[in-house]
Amino acid sequence: MNPLRKAKRPSERRAALPGTEALLRRAAESSPLPTAFTGGPKHVVRYANRALCQLMQRSPEEMKGEPLVTLLQDAGTLAEIEDRVHRSGLTDLASDLVYAAGGRTGHCLAVVSPVLDGRACSRGLCVRLIDTTAQVTASIELAQMAAEVRQANEALVLAGLREHQLAERATQLYQEAQSATRAREDLVAVVSHDLRAPLSAMIMSIELLRGGADFSGRSRERLDVIKRSAEGMSRLIRDLLDAAAIEAGRLSVERRPIPLAPLVGDAVDAIRPLAAAKLLRLTNELAADLPAVSADPVRLQQVLSNLLENAVKFTPARGEITVRARSLGDEVTLSVTDTGLGIAQEDIPLIFDRFWQARPTARAGTGLGLSIAKGIVEAHDGRIWVESSVGRGSAFFVTLPVAETPASGGG
Repeated sequence: MNPLRKAKRPSERRAALPGTEALLRRAAESSPLPTAFTGGPKHVVRYANRALCQLMQRSPEEMKGEPLVTLLQDAGTLAEIEDRVHRSGLTDLASDLVYAAGGRTGHCLAVVSPVLDGRACSRGLCVRLIDTTAQVTASIELAQMAAEVRQANEALVLAGLREHQLAERATQLYQEAQSATRAREDLVAVVSHDLRAPLSAMIMSIELLRGGADFSGRSRERLDVIKRSAEGMSRLIRDLLDAAAIEAGRLSVERRPIPLAPLVGDAVDAIRPLAAAKLLRLTNELAADLPAVSADPVRLQQVLSNLLENAVKFTPARGEITVRARSLGDEVTLSVTDTGLGIAQEDIPLIFDRFWQARPTARAGTGLGLSIAKGIVEAHDGRIWVESSVGRGSAFFVTLPVAETPASGGG
């Protein structure tokens, strides 16, 4: 022994760190893992590395002397493991630990290892914290997402069930509506058919009475009133039957090539007395060289009569009604223009609906005429529409296909 070397006092020897712990502390100082060395029965912190101080947002002085468990929430498991590691000398793991620092909460797990001296005796514990906040947060978010997906799937199943129920109910309502429509149409058809025969007999009897008996002027006027009423009822029955046939797709149309000018001329002549009674100017401007159209003359006469009657009905006295036609390609466009009351823009999409009537003209008819005209025109592969504005009159347009020209035979 060198006599010049001063011997250490016993207290200095006790304070000197064993080589193992000194090496561990040097390694911990540069380690990114938050690390603490604890000792004593309560496992108080003897040393905290920089990473642990940053995690807990405390200085080394504030950390030193505190039991590590007081820095963690719900750390009963850590205390038990510290005691177990201290007794057994074996490394153990504590998971699901929570820490609070700087106003935020995080999650971590702790790896607890014994610190042994050169004689394999425990001098304390080395506790390394592994921050699992990101993983725990991700797990929580995944669990929430899974719950949301489960709820969404349940909602989709319920929505699908509800949609199926609604679809079944809609189908049931549609079938009931179709059945009610068919029943109504059958009733209208039966009643109308049963009324047509006696009305025809009534009109014929009136004609016979007017022609074969000597009635006074007053009696003849009454017969005329009865006749007009019977004819009006007959037209109503015809309209009801036509409307039912159109709705059922059974409207009878016998198309053949017909010249348009004579047919329009007859319709204009038939309405002329009514127009003259209101001092209306009724003009027929059809060209004589129009091509023949493919149409049922009786049905087309029905359409023209309806359009002309409406024009006379809704045009004030001294107004004008003009009938025109022009040929364009493989169709002829016929128009009936008046200087009448006009139609509001919001009513134009409804005007061809059954039983529809403009508000100012309520009870001016059955509301079936234009609907029937539309059904007849469409049965001819044509189109019908109206252009109008309030106070400026209306123009109704009808297109009809040009009749095919028979091919000339070769010699």
